[in-house]
Amino acid sequence: MNKESHGKVEIVPETERVLFRFQGELDSASCKTWSDRVLTQIGETALPVVFDLADVAFVGSPFLSLCIQAQEKLGAARLTLVNLTPPVKKVFVVSGLEPHFRIA
Repeated sequence: MNKESHGKVEIVPETERVLFRFQGELDSASCKTWSDRVLTQIGETALPVVFDLADVAFVGSPFLSLCIQAQEKLGAARLTLVNLTPPVKKVFVVSGLEPHFRIA
C-alpha cells in the first residue's frame, strides 16, 4: 500500500458538531493508529458527531467496529455518516449495518 492510500483521520471541532474527516483505506493497520484517539474524542463531547467518508476508498471490519463503538458511546441520534462513496456504502449494505446507522 502506498503512503497516499494509508487511512487517516482529521478531527475538526466545530461550534455545533465534531467532524471526523476520514481519508484513504481504513483497514486494520490504519485504524490501529488512530481509533483510540477517535473514541476518546467522542467520549469527551456532548455535541453530535459526523463521520465524513468522502475521501475513503475502502473500509474494513476494524472501521465498522469503530462505527459501532462510536454509536454505542453516542447513541444513534448523535452519530451521522456522510458522503459514503459507492464502495463504502456497499460494505455497510452487505454487512447488514446500513439500517442501524444514520447515513446522509
